[in-house]
Amino acid sequence: MIAQDAPGATGGQLVVVDLHPERVGRCYLTAWDSFGLVGEMPVVALPMAELLGWLLCLRGDNPMDHLPDLGDAYDALPGSPD
Repeated sequence: MIAQDAPGATGGQLVVVDLHPERVGRCYLTAWDSFGLVGEMPVVALPMAELLGWLLCLRGDNPMDHLPDLGDAYDALPGSPD
């Protein structure tokens, strides 16, 4: 996890970074109750530098209102729905 909207809270949105060798650096927005669900983890950045730029551009706004069109964490993965 890289960022959390309310440190110490058990709910809210999280930014996570994929460390799998084929997807390393892909960053996703998720929540404790939707982590790992197909269609519920939008990609918000591909490299870490892009993530930092996106986070700065939010200026405290709701990240769900500013999602880039990069797909879902499970797009084009074996076994995921088309």
